[in-house]
Amino acid sequence: MNVFIPKESNYFPVNKIFLLIILIAVNICIYIATQSQSSRWIGTVEIPSHHWFVNTNQFMNTLDSNATYFSLKDRLSEGKSIHFHYDFERIGDNKILVINEKMQTKIRRNRSYYLDDQCSLMFSGRDKMTVYNVALKCKY
Repeated sequence: MNVFIPKESNYFPVNKIFLLIILIAVNICIYIATQSQSSRWIGTVEIPSHHWFVNTNQFMNTLDSNATYFSLKDRLSEGKSIHFHYDFERIGDNKILVINEKMQTKIRRNRSYYLDDQCSLMFSGRDKMTVYNVALKCKY
């Protein structure tokens, strides 16, 4: 046995495995915390001439909405689907400003009025609050 050749230790490989397990656990915790910051809102509105369904996902300061419109007068017609992607800023109590430079409507003001812990009425645009610019959304 040579004095100048160090004896191998099993201590270092065990630490590598332990460190790998800790890193995986931390990543799983970060993933769960990130996913819990998002919320999903689903709603529908029906008026005598139209019916629309809205599905909105909110993650931090981003809104992704899908709206599908149907004409109730012509039941055989296809619905029209529109996708909206906006960044938003809070501008007051129950008011947000949604912004996307690539959309036809670049900036829009939305107002929400909560009916209970789960549901709210969301009015979009700066027009008067009517059934034509409202969506009833409930947390899913």
